[in-house]
Amino acid sequence: MKHRVPHACDKSVRNIATAAVLALSVPPYGAWAQGSNSAPDPLAVLEEAGRAYRAVPAVCADFRQTLTVPLLDEDRAGRGRLCSQPPDRFAMRFAEPPGDLVVADGRWLWLYQPSADAKQVLRSELVGGPRGIDFYAEFLAEPRTKSRAEYRARATLDGRAAHHLVLTPVGPAPYRSAELWIDEGNGHVRQVVIREENGSVRTITLGRIEAGRPSPDFFRFTPPAGAHVITR
Repeated sequence: MKHRVPHACDKSVRNIATAAVLALSVPPYGAWAQGSNSAPDPLAVLEEAGRAYRAVPAVCADFRQTLTVPLLDEDRAGRGRLCSQPPDRFAMRFAEPPGDLVVADGRWLWLYQPSADAKQVLRSELVGGPRGIDFYAEFLAEPRTKSRAEYRARATLDGRAAHHLVLTPVGPAPYRSAELWIDEGNGHVRQVVIREENGSVRTITLGRIEAGRPSPDFFRFTPPAGAHVITR
């Protein structure tokens, strides 16, 4: 019997997190021109989304996340706010469960889950930026070198037309496959479904997407007094 448990920011967030993250205005041209009967090139859709992402200093979005873990017969849910600032700043802060977070501050990747253990903090040194947790780095940076892409369909998500793509990594990756819904009108990534190596399925839906530069404090984390910091 499936049940809900109180935390959603678990160790697999280190590998994918996106997850985060696109918010930009791109006029409807090229890969996402509306009204065409032919299916766009899925890799061209990804490349245009990448160009849109690079056009602004950072993006932030509200998120809702669900995580199904077959090995534990569990469903987990969470929500909060995330921001991505290339090349090496990323944060995913949960309002539910309150206080759970994953933060890449430029040097360290921090994982803190008070919903599971308020006395333990995990950190790992960043090498080459937070690519393992940033949707842009995983799916939009040089997609032709990293993924096989299939254009599944034009779909409607939250009342907006979107491109539904399926990606399969061509080399080592912390996931088996991923599905993206990219807004047909402006290139925002609206939803991501990630099938992880252990069989877990993570769905992240983005809303209230904004371009700009968040406060530097959003990308900072200080372990609470008395917490044990484990470095790996």
